[in-house]
Amino acid sequence: KEELMAENEKMAIVCMFLFIILDVISGMAAAYARREIESPKLRQGLWHKVGYLFVLFCSIVVEWAMNNGMDLGFNLPLVMPICVWISLMEIVSTLENAAKINPDLANIPGFERLKEVEKIEPKHKAHEEE
Repeated sequence: KEELMAENEKMAIVCMFLFIILDVISGMAAAYARREIESPKLRQGLWHKVGYLFVLFCSIVVEWAMNNGMDLGFNLPLVMPICVWISLMEIVSTLENAAKINPDLANIPGFERLKEVEKIEPKHKAHEEE
């Protein structure tokens, strides 16, 4: 039997949480700077983050079960790809928030290319403004 998570997965989870916190703080700063603070939007954004956590916890349990004898018909790593996916979305969102605070940042060469990560993210109303 293997332990619940490898060290690199633990580090990926810590980094993912830090990116989530950075996105929340930068989103609140951007809203404050633009005088657009709205509790419903903040709540909606926070619930969106809770959804990410459910996906993460589900992947941890499924991967642990697969590594300890549960046959699902496949055996793929789940935790690391999910942490990377969530982290990339949070990084892009933080950069968008930074550009709302300082619009000159959007003119930096390559900035728009970083936002292409969003194309892999499912779009829905909860992620429009965080």
